[in-house]
Amino acid sequence: MNRSVIGLVMLLCMTTLVARALAQERIPSAQGRIPSVDEFNTGPKSHLEPGVNPSASAGVSQMHVDWDVKVNKRGQSMIEGYVYNSDGVAKNDVQLRVDSLDAGGEPVASQVRAIDGMVPSEGRTYFEFPAPTPASSYQVIIQSAESIEGGSQ
Repeated sequence: MNRSVIGLVMLLCMTTLVARALAQERIPSAQGRIPSVDEFNTGPKSHLEPGVNPSASAGVSQMHVDWDVKVNKRGQSMIEGYVYNSDGVAKNDVQLRVDSLDAGGEPVASQVRAIDGMVPSEGRTYFEFPAPTPASSYQVIIQSAESIEGGSQ
């Protein structure tokens, strides 16, 4: 089967699952309210390990991620977006954890990816990488970041 056809079938399946989830009000934005920054950063709280608060991880309390899944010209799912830093100190060595979720929203695989470059203070940095495994949906969390000494670049 042609890779383009496979990619289109995967995209159609993901679109159908999102539509069903919206219809069942399983996605917060479908409940008539704007999701909080924490929901954008961490996804549903039920998908976090017990006792883990990603915002309390090293250097990420003033950061959040805005991302989306796109299909490139080769039919490959790509996770792309921006990491935002509202801290007065630039960050580097930013690690993102990407969770692959099944149709029920449960994690089936995780992968940690580093973003290229630094995230300036009061700024953002673009990232893009292949989705780790085919899944119904994904969750992207800022796992860690290091402050740049003396840096407000």
